[in-house]
Amino acid sequence: MKGFKKLFGSKASEATDENSPLSQPTLPPGFYGNFPPSFSIYFTGTSVDKKHDNFLLATANNGALTPLYAFSIHKGVVKHQITLYSGPDCTCAPLALAGNEKHFRSTSIIALPASTAGSSGTTNQIIRLKDCSSVRYESFSFSIVASPPKSDTPQSTEEFVWKSSDRLKPEPGKPFECTLVRRGKNNSTDKDEIVGLWTEESSPEKDSKLGTVHFQGSGTTGELGEPWALAAVISLLRISQVRWEMAVVVEGMAKAAEKLITAGVAVAV
Repeated sequence: MKGFKKLFGSKASEATDENSPLSQPTLPPGFYGNFPPSFSIYFTGTSVDKKHDNFLLATANNGALTPLYAFSIHKGVVKHQITLYSGPDCTCAPLALAGNEKHFRSTSIIALPASTAGSSGTTNQIIRLKDCSSVRYESFSFSIVASPPKSDTPQSTEEFVWKSSDRLKPEPGKPFECTLVRRGKNNSTDKDEIVGLWTEESSPEKDSKLGTVHFQGSGTTGELGEPWALAAVISLLRISQVRWEMAVVVEGMAKAAEKLITAGVAVAV
């Protein structure tokens, strides 16, 4: 992941959990954003106080960007690490949150807006993003009710999995990709369906474009609902954040090892 250090160097159902680290800030209920079938992610710079890296979701037409939503990544060891905003800059109200439930645990948490304010006030929807990775594939799953609002279709929780391209046998020249898979409701009869694709840029520092999202199949029809689309986006941002930061760590370790080897050779001579 050469070049990430320049950009990212670091200093379910409608379930709720008031004790979750992402129960606050309270997200305005009922609004889940409006995501087009395809859009890209851009790095826009580091905050003035150096505590956050800032980014933008946008579409491009003949080189001109149409901003959609901003998001920021906190540079530090905190549980609340990502804020996706409801507009094109970081002064807008939060739209979704992501981070750690507990430090140094593989399960991440996502906070989405509730559908409506309850009798005891508004609480965020809390969804867990589980790391199911193997030696060969990176894999992260989440579950959510996938249907349009006020739908007559019986609501049921479905599982979705972001799965990477093969790490052991990467295709030469092919960029890193993740597919979003809708798992069959009945694994014995229903087939899995690809509903999204994330393609990372091979040179992420170039013109600040980091990669592109393409929704596919039922991911483009609206039949999975707006909360699902928001969950798909914020889960991808969380997965990407972890990958980017790990790439920085690996690069740093490699450079440190190189210095030790060089120093050892110098002493030996």
